[in-house]
Amino acid sequence: MTVSDEELIKAFQNGNDLAFVNLYNRYKQAIYVFCLKMVDEADNAKDIVQGVFLKIYERHHQLKRSDKFKSWMFTIARNDCLTHLRKAGYSSELPDEMEDAGLILPHQDIEKDEEIILVKRAVERLKPELKEVVILREYDNLSYKEIAEVVGTTESVVKSRLFTARQKLYELLKPLYIERK
Repeated sequence: MTVSDEELIKAFQNGNDLAFVNLYNRYKQAIYVFCLKMVDEADNAKDIVQGVFLKIYERHHQLKRSDKFKSWMFTIARNDCLTHLRKAGYSSELPDEMEDAGLILPHQDIEKDEEIILVKRAVERLKPELKEVVILREYDNLSYKEIAEVVGTTESVVKSRLFTARQKLYELLKPLYIERK
């Protein structure tokens, strides 16, 4: 029998550390994948995930509504990823060799794995505010409302950012699909 998030959160807030361990085991992979896609480096993503769950443990009293746990957790992860990117001197500028050619023009018979890699590279090229909404929507399957809560904005801004991100991804990936036709 699976215990609901709400039950685990209430138990955790009442001092049950085993409930926290269960929450950690339930969400560590999703948070890791999100962080990895945001910072694109496994060791840094692992460090961020540990920091996220440490903050959740230390600040559990700040969570007022257990139904908001998932968006609260992703908000902490998002903020930590953005802090890491700022400290690392993130630049959304495309390298010179990629500006003119979009991404890398693949051979005509591109394999599925190569296509996945090219899409991943294209997502990595997005500005953080665009990248995060794509990851939260397409990889973590969060609703527009949940993404708005995580990002701290409105649903319409989320939709706008997703539209812009998808346009940019289309432009980056267009050479791939033109060559495949």
